[in-house]
Amino acid sequence: MFPKLRRKRGADVPEHDVEDLARRGYTCSQIIMMMTMRWMGIEDEYMVRAVKGLTMGMGIGHACGIVTGAACALSLAHGARGMSELFPLFHRWFYERFGEPCGGINCMDLLDGDIGSHMRVCPDMIMDSWENVLELLERQ
Repeated sequence: MFPKLRRKRGADVPEHDVEDLARRGYTCSQIIMMMTMRWMGIEDEYMVRAVKGLTMGMGIGHACGIVTGAACALSLAHGARGMSELFPLFHRWFYERFGEPCGGINCMDLLDGDIGSHMRVCPDMIMDSWENVLELLERQ
């Protein structure tokens, strides 16, 4: 069932929340969406279930679920502005921070071809990315 998170609009999400959600089996795209919904003060277990389809590059190692999850989260919170103005800022940040050094933003690039390394590599990327998404969410 959908885990209960403390509802605090605009609240920072402690790193242990990211780690806890990952340990409980939630994926990169789900964690970004869940934290965004928490920031908004809403819960929707069907949304969380739906964005699982973005995980591990949509299951085939393509575009990172953090990136596609952020696109969905920013759209949920800010509608069309989320995609037209905010997501390009996130995408640029993510590419410069992670994609450029790894040769791209596909899961296979970010994980250096080793999908099994996601539990070691992804939590830090999720936390760093959440901090960037939060900054964008709070832009008025």
